[in-house]
Amino acid sequence: MKKIGIILLMLCSISAVYAQKKGQPKPKQDNGIPKNFKLPPSPPPVFDPPPPMPSGDLSALGSIMPPFLVVTLDTIKENGKVKKPLQFKQYTHNDVKKDGNLLVVIFNPLCDHCEHETEMLEQNLNSFVQSDLVMMVSPQFKDYLDGFNKKMHVSQFPTLKVGVDSLGFIKKTILYDQLPQLNVYNKDRILIKTFTGQIPFDSIRNYVN
Repeated sequence: MKKIGIILLMLCSISAVYAQKKGQPKPKQDNGIPKNFKLPPSPPPVFDPPPPMPSGDLSALGSIMPPFLVVTLDTIKENGKVKKPLQFKQYTHNDVKKDGNLLVVIFNPLCDHCEHETEMLEQNLNSFVQSDLVMMVSPQFKDYLDGFNKKMHVSQFPTLKVGVDSLGFIKKTILYDQLPQLNVYNKDRILIKTFTGQIPFDSIRNYVN
C-alpha cells in the first residue's frame, strides 16, 4: 500500500506540472527579424538585356547584322552658337531608317583616309533619302573623337551619326584589312557588300537610295 501511495503521488505531481505548462504560451524564437519586416522589391535592371546575337562569321556576305549601340558626342546650338557641347547620346540599330540600306563605316579618327572618306560622305548626304549612315570607332579611340568631329565639322550634319561602338559591333564585323571599312546592309539587315580603304562615292552610289 505504501508503494501504491508513492506511485499515485508521483503521477499527481507529473499531471500538475503538465497542466501548468500546457496553459503557458510557447516562447517565440528570436531570429533578429522584426515582426513587420518585408523584403524590399528588386530594383529594375539598369539596362535592358541586348537582343540575341547572331552566330557565325558576321563579317561574311550574307550574314545578319549584329545589334549595335553607338554613343555620340553631339553639340546643341542656339542662334548658331554652341550652347552645350559634348552631349552624350545613344544611337542603336532600332533608331535607323527601316525602308532602305544601312551603311556602317568603321574608321580610325587619326586616319587620313578616314578623314577623306568622311568628307566625301558629308558632301553626298543629300543622296541618303531612304538609306541611313552610321560611323563608329573602337572604344580605345574615344578620346580622339571630339577632335575628329571638330575637324570634320560633324555638328553641321545632324543626319550623320558618328560615335563610339559600345556593343562590340566592330570586333564582330571587321575584316582587319584597311580602314575605313564600309559595310552595306539591305533593309532586312543582311550584309550585301563590304568596302575597305578610301572609297569613291561612285562605288557606293548604287547602294544608296
